[in-house]
Amino acid sequence: MIRDDDYNSSYGDAVRFTGHVEVTDAEFVRVRCYANSSDQPFYTDFHAVARLKPDVEHRCDEAMKQRRRTDDVFDVLMVGIDSTSRLNSIRRLNSTRQFLLQQLHVRFIVSRYSLYVY
Repeated sequence: MIRDDDYNSSYGDAVRFTGHVEVTDAEFVRVRCYANSSDQPFYTDFHAVARLKPDVEHRCDEAMKQRRRTDDVFDVLMVGIDSTSRLNSIRRLNSTRQFLLQQLHVRFIVSRYSLYVY
């Protein structure tokens, strides 16, 4: 799927594959998984494709140059993972959790149904 503007999108042709596929120009892809003998998908979802955009990178570089000249720079990253308990994050996000704890020295806040990282 390629976004034409905020209200319209274009869809490309479907591609069947069983291994690695490189997405070249889409911002989102719709994935449908089928069992070998079925015409009905057992899984369908859209996934975002993260791409570096040269004009955005340039704007960010310029903004960082401006920001470095001032003293009001914050060094905080806050991430929210919704509907994930602490125990479920330990079970299902173990590598991510270990990286955050050991490499970034983050602290976790757990509310009733959400996990926050700072």
